[in-house]
Amino acid sequence: MNAPGLMTAVALGASGVAIAAGAPGAEVFWGMAGPLGAALVTWFVVQRVVTAAPAQLTAVMVKAFAVKMLFFAGYVAVMLRGLDLQPTAFVVGFTAFFIGVYVMEAWLFEIGRAHV
Repeated sequence: MNAPGLMTAVALGASGVAIAAGAPGAEVFWGMAGPLGAALVTWFVVQRVVTAAPAQLTAVMVKAFAVKMLFFAGYVAVMLRGLDLQPTAFVVGFTAFFIGVYVMEAWLFEIGRAHV
């Protein structure tokens, strides 16, 4: 299984466990969707930049960081104001998935440096 597939499988599995344990489904899903989507986009962008112009990776990652800050600010605002989600459950799920997905992404980048 490739890295994006592994990240997706682990995130879906973890969300299934959380929902089975009684966490509200919508909050778990939306708490997972943003961080996972952003990590997958980052993975594909890094893969493309490393293949085309590896010297540009740092500049691209700095720009991606700024874009992700804006994205996550908007995402959380829309989830908490636009959808009728339980704020505590969403924030707990979002935080857990944000940390988990980005730790997994960093680990996969590290072990797969030669394969990115």
